[in-house]
Amino acid sequence: MSNALLTGIANTLQNISFITVMIDECTAYKQHRTVLHWVSDELLANEELIGLYEVSSIDTGSLVSVVKDTLLRLNLSFKKVRGQCYDGASNMSCARSGVAKQILDEQPKAFYTKCYGHSLNLAVVDTMKKCSTLKKDLNTTHEITKLVKYSPRSECLFKSIKGDITPGSPGIRVLCPTRWTVRADSMQSIIQNYSILQELWEKAAEIVHDSKTIASIRGVESQMRLFDFFQTHFERNTSSKH
Repeated sequence: MSNALLTGIANTLQNISFITVMIDECTAYKQHRTVLHWVSDELLANEELIGLYEVSSIDTGSLVSVVKDTLLRLNLSFKKVRGQCYDGASNMSCARSGVAKQILDEQPKAFYTKCYGHSLNLAVVDTMKKCSTLKKDLNTTHEITKLVKYSPRSECLFKSIKGDITPGSPGIRVLCPTRWTVRADSMQSIIQNYSILQELWEKAAEIVHDSKTIASIRGVESQMRLFDFFQTHFERNTSSKH
């Protein structure tokens, strides 16, 4: 199935004059994602995920090689590349030795544009940090998700309590500091599991012996009872509907 899809994409792109390469990497797993963007004769923008590739390293040379190999497998000329779109990581956008620079050296017409999603995320994060209430409540939400999801004992206890109270409800979603698109789901999951979390803090404080962890538990427990915490999450639910 995947080969058939790639063959279809490759056949379509043979008749396309110009393409843009969009790539992103996951540092933790050394995976590389390639997306090709082009505009059809009907002036319709198209984007296709070509694949996820495991790389031995996320250095510039390895990533450039994967891009070239991807185009070669699709029988696409490197001369068709007219655009590059990556995030702001140094190995991608460095003006001296990044992926964008190396590809631009070989194809001077491959104009580089920083990922708009990444730029928007940085702007949103910077703006939210200027609001003390939002900053504090997001930090609390992040701390809650860490206490639950990054501790096998706490997560097991959370699932046990949830199974007794609301077995069909969704669990806790991790709040990713660098991806604004998943923050809303994380905040909503906190409210949906509010009573479960309150019971979790009480039970966890009895079995945890580390003073730092106990302090964190008592801290988030206290913050969750403040009006500002509810206000932030209520406004999130209201704004997400529009």
